[in-house]
Amino acid sequence: MNKLSSAKTILPLLLALAALFSTVPAVSAGAGTEIELIEEARQLFARINEARGNPRAVMSRLGIAESTARAALGENGWIVDQGLPPLVWQDQLMISALRHGRDMFANLYYSNISKDGHTPRTRIVDTGYAPLKTGEALTALAFSGYLATEDALPIMLDNLLYDELTASPEARRKIFSPVFSEAGLTLLAGSIPLFAGQPHVYMFVADFGLPEDPNNFDLHDQAWLLWQRINEARGNPRAAMARLGVSETTAFAALGKDAWILDQGLSPLAWSDLLHASSFSQANRLRANYAEPAEYQAAEAPEDRIDATGYEADLVDEIIEVKLCSHDESGDIDSALADMVDILLRDELSGLRSRKLFSPFLTEIAISAMEISEALHTGPNLFDPAWPDVYLLSMDLASPITPREFVVGRADAGDFVILTDDETGLRQDYALLPGNSFQFAAPAGVYSLVSLDGKGNELSDPVVIATDSGRNSYVVLHKDR
Repeated sequence: MNKLSSAKTILPLLLALAALFSTVPAVSAGAGTEIELIEEARQLFARINEARGNPRAVMSRLGIAESTARAALGENGWIVDQGLPPLVWQDQLMISALRHGRDMFANLYYSNISKDGHTPRTRIVDTGYAPLKTGEALTALAFSGYLATEDALPIMLDNLLYDELTASPEARRKIFSPVFSEAGLTLLAGSIPLFAGQPHVYMFVADFGLPEDPNNFDLHDQAWLLWQRINEARGNPRAAMARLGVSETTAFAALGKDAWILDQGLSPLAWSDLLHASSFSQANRLRANYAEPAEYQAAEAPEDRIDATGYEADLVDEIIEVKLCSHDESGDIDSALADMVDILLRDELSGLRSRKLFSPFLTEIAISAMEISEALHTGPNLFDPAWPDVYLLSMDLASPITPREFVVGRADAGDFVILTDDETGLRQDYALLPGNSFQFAAPAGVYSLVSLDGKGNELSDPVVIATDSGRNSYVVLHKDR
């Protein structure tokens, strides 16, 4: 087959939509309505990396002959045999994609070029990202009636993959390009007012980049582990007190009227990619200006920084923490960063700093962790044992204007978490994040969760959870199999 047969009745609508978007004049914002599908976008990103790593599996599934793919890839035909490394998620690229997708919905057009003339590169640069190379992939699916997200995603992605593996060598590839190392994407769902109806639309925008300065100093995987550490302390403050040497008397005095937290704990903080874009920009700015005290102190207000990402916040706060230690003292990076978080937790439970990690009013977080030693010293003595290692943590915390409910957790082992809606039987798979973390939005309902390995073997007993409390939930999937 050339493309998915299930798409045959939908593709004409897609083509009509593209033609319409390219010809209608811009209208006032609000002409199209849309919502962002955050978890689904992450799933789509994981599938893109699977395709990059195993092009032959894509070719087999879509019926693409090897000779066709090699001819299409031209001098990069080696990709068929070797695949490509996974792309790294980049929040500034995601924000660029999100802004463009929302603009297309609002102004009824479908193009890589914005109505105001901005190109993918200029939109990406506007987020603060410094690229050597940029690219953008667009696809949209218009339909009448109902088309479930889990049915639409494969159609949209497979059409992109098919086009990249069959187009001429001169075509500008993004997914199967060896040039790009980072990407951010958004998936929007909404409706577009047309002449005789209002069809539903899924729109996918992905921005790709090769940065001028690869962020080897960005400790992104470690940040996920710190997120786990904070949520475990929120869920069981007494265990954290015992580990950190904080007495009950001290904690009661520090928490005051919120001392109930010691017995009841707090719901987990959900991770926000928009907050991460904000915390990363702050950390990067501080890293660049650490040696200049005046610049270092002139921090941008978190409200302004977070608002610039498109996050609609009711309440915001931030934490900045820096640690200097000798090479002997620092040990491994994970331990050094964990010690920094433990100091924050201990100080909040001891009343030595204002409560943010143990605040019952903040519901979402993002953490940027960086090694910034080169901000203090450069040259041949950089690795001299006398010079300290320097670590920076930038955390942005917030509560959105419109409350959201997430299930957050970790698995002892596995590659995926399967979420099953107990009412409908619908199953969705979520690739585990670094540290075996997972997170997904949870509309009111009852769900069962189980962790699986890459071969589909269940590694944990199912855990059943009910959502509708208005609070985030924390789940640990223990390895029992």
